[in-house]
Amino acid sequence: ILKAKENPILYSISPGTHVTLEMAEKVKEAVNMYRVTGDDWDSWRDLAFHFDIA
Repeated sequence: ILKAKENPILYSISPGTHVTLEMAEKVKEAVNMYRVTGDDWDSWRDLAFHFDIA
């Protein structure tokens, strides 16, 4: 459906904190971005965690 649209669309998913490589394999052809961390909240600890993952 997204590929049939006239304008380009960026499709990004965030499956949560329990992602696996198998999940990424299943969706890699359908998405442009796949986040492998949870959401940020109002704390530096959450933000620092993203840098640890990167």
